[in-house]
Amino acid sequence: MTRGKDASPLKALLGHHLYLEILCCGLVFLSGFIYSATIPILAPLVLGKLHRSQEELGLLFAFYAFGSLIFTPIVGYGTDRFFPYNVYTRKRLEGLSRSHYQRTAIDFNPRRGILLFSLVLCLAASVIYSLAGSYEWLCFVRLLQALMDSFTWIVTLAVWSRFCSERQKQAAWVDGQWEAYGKKITLEGKTVRASRPEVVIPESSFGSTIIVSSHWIGELCSLPIAGYLFDKGLWVFGPAVLITVVLMLGWLVLDLSPSTAVDEMEMLWAELGDSEVETGYGATNHSGAAIIAPSAETDSADSVDVVEEEQETKPLLGASNSPSPQSAPSVLSFQVGLVLVPLFLTIFLAAGLEPTLPVYLQSYFNASPTEVGGVYFLAWTLCYICGMMFSGKVLELPIEWEKKRKDVITVSESEAQKATTKSLSDTWGLWVLVVGIVVNAIVSPLLVVPAAISTGVTAKVLEVVILGIYGFTLGFTLAPTLPEMNRVANKQLGLDSAPTASGGHSPVASDNSTGVDVGATLYGIWCFVYSGAMLISQPLSSAVYAKFGFLSQLGLYSVLMFSLGVLSMVALLRDQARSK
Repeated sequence: MTRGKDASPLKALLGHHLYLEILCCGLVFLSGFIYSATIPILAPLVLGKLHRSQEELGLLFAFYAFGSLIFTPIVGYGTDRFFPYNVYTRKRLEGLSRSHYQRTAIDFNPRRGILLFSLVLCLAASVIYSLAGSYEWLCFVRLLQALMDSFTWIVTLAVWSRFCSERQKQAAWVDGQWEAYGKKITLEGKTVRASRPEVVIPESSFGSTIIVSSHWIGELCSLPIAGYLFDKGLWVFGPAVLITVVLMLGWLVLDLSPSTAVDEMEMLWAELGDSEVETGYGATNHSGAAIIAPSAETDSADSVDVVEEEQETKPLLGASNSPSPQSAPSVLSFQVGLVLVPLFLTIFLAAGLEPTLPVYLQSYFNASPTEVGGVYFLAWTLCYICGMMFSGKVLELPIEWEKKRKDVITVSESEAQKATTKSLSDTWGLWVLVVGIVVNAIVSPLLVVPAAISTGVTAKVLEVVILGIYGFTLGFTLAPTLPEMNRVANKQLGLDSAPTASGGHSPVASDNSTGVDVGATLYGIWCFVYSGAMLISQPLSSAVYAKFGFLSQLGLYSVLMFSLGVLSMVALLRDQARSK
């Protein structure tokens, strides 16, 4: 990797967090694009060309949900166990003594390989969909698509989460080193550097929200494109193949090495060497032994060579760079289960509307299929995406408040004030979930109001507005489930503590510096609950609608949200208060 200030603009772009975020969004966008591309072709293919029944068409669609239910926990656990992040020793820069610099970093290449494999599966699925000449081949490719999406969703979210975590650790190290030795470091009367290198920390929660939202954006873009291509007799999956090739190239050139700010700080120590350093606090320091205190692990690695601008291929403490199995800790707990309740309920409500809302709109508003898809569901989906993004920004508010607090705070800040800030940060996401659950439960029954109080265009407009509000509240409730599940699980496992801002800590070391990670397992559980909610909701909601009507279906949703949703969050908040 090109170091610090010598980095080329292209190298800086390929290592920027926004580039990684775009690639992650692209993968999930592709998942939604292919999912919706099958909708206009499967019905005429199965019922017309293959002369199969309506029941067999429904079974074909169910293959995807069954496959997701099976594959997601396997992919999540298997990724963490058999494809862990490599932990390697980064070599020192020329001029640094052993006590100066020897530390670890995370290698993302095992996970990059999995995502490239998922793109290969995407190409295979696109070709099989285009050439499949039997019902059995279509069932097979539906399962293949479920496997592809399991890899895509789980590993993409895990890579993004771990990347943000590593950047936070790197920022803590750079800040600690700089603050420990003054804002102006001089060498023989010459100012070496008067400004602190900055590590840009991505917004993890908002980023994961945008990544998940990309799936529905892909669905919205795919439906009209796939329908047009199918009507014209063109290759429906041509755009998907083109997107896949572009993403392959993007992931191949992506640079996931540590922030250049870390390199700049290391270059500063290299320039200082073993000379006398003025710390800025009136003290002097000879030899830089105390400047970057090595960990006990790295201090014993005597075989590391002094080479400039290269990465060490030898692992710490004999750990292998090969993807050998590592025992990942269990992430299932009562607290994690409580966080998953809002996820289950949100998807239960959203999926339950798919088979019943079109029938209701046709019966009470005489809506055509074009109006159902192009007006009502479009408004619902767009507001769903907006609700997720808005919720993601709300989740980042404590981080923004903390940044502003640090700008104006004095050294005399009390421990009580610090504890209050920490408590707010820990519970903020849970309170966002509570608000989303309550508002969603209130809005649900309002979907039947327009047909009851008005007719004609006014009723249709009012229905679109309420559907938009309903979609917004569902997205607002769904967004916090990912980061909150991650936070609760990592807190219980002791993996959430980043290094403190002190110069004596290893730059990226933490309780999770061994390379064992539970991110993919967590997201596998998240996707499993997501798929399970879809599988249960659609037949159950259809049965309730057929026997009791749309109002009863929505009333059931409100009762579930108020009872299970609110109670689960109250129980989690009380448990967290007791653990302080």
